[in-house]
Amino acid sequence: MPCVVCGYNLKTLSVRHVCPECGTPVRVTVLAVIDPYASVLQPIRFPRATAVGIVVWSCAALGAALLTWGERAIDVFAVWTGESGGSGALAWTATALIVVSGLGATSLIRPHGRLPMWKSAAALCAVVLCFVSAVLYWKLHAQYDRVHTRPFVEGPTGEATRTWMRLLCTGVLAAVVLGLRLNARELAARSLVLRMGRADRQTMLAMAAALGVAGLGDVVMLMGLRTSGAMSSVADMLGIVLIAVGSMLFTAGLAGVAVDCLRIASVIVKPARSMEEMVGDGE
Repeated sequence: MPCVVCGYNLKTLSVRHVCPECGTPVRVTVLAVIDPYASVLQPIRFPRATAVGIVVWSCAALGAALLTWGERAIDVFAVWTGESGGSGALAWTATALIVVSGLGATSLIRPHGRLPMWKSAAALCAVVLCFVSAVLYWKLHAQYDRVHTRPFVEGPTGEATRTWMRLLCTGVLAAVVLGLRLNARELAARSLVLRMGRADRQTMLAMAAALGVAGLGDVVMLMGLRTSGAMSSVADMLGIVLIAVGSMLFTAGLAGVAVDCLRIASVIVKPARSMEEMVGDGE
């Protein structure tokens, strides 16, 4: 067992000793490395495939979100410069990444055989909805936005089609997050670092709440379409702010999930050692 600070091999040393290289007590390394629950965690049937799957799921979703921000940045640049630059390529790429994310999410359906069937069913429904969200995203960003006014930067259009499409897409995304959350928590419990609070952890429930904020912005914009004058302008501005804040929080959540998945993947491929295994190594 390597020292948690300097990596020196602590084999043959007692738990009462200190590391000869850096002076760190051996018990500190034991507490940092040994997982008391390692012996009761169910083995993952396909550890490498599961590890790759959750990393692909999270990183592809983050990539799609960043490309969406890129689409809006292109809109702002086009309005500012008066050019007609489009973001169709980004929309198509983001759609493809959502599909890839859904494929990666299949690793969360049933990572081990002792999961309750209802959790696997929820994850399966979430995976299906992930592909539905890809279709909705393509219709919204690659088809509708290509022939209509640039959203959020050219003022209200007076029609609610895009807002309803966005609201539907947001609701589907929230269902995906909540459906995958159950089994994602099961895998996160395998990381001693995350379970013991030694590193910040992104909660998917907070991501669903961020989507709720963005959805509220769409609702406010729909209400603004039913009014006129100053009230309509205020509702439109408030809706844009809520959508922007909710979208930023959701993107930050995706980044946190990607980091967590990298931690979890390393534990899945190389599980933490139990005290029984350590004792066995010394016999």
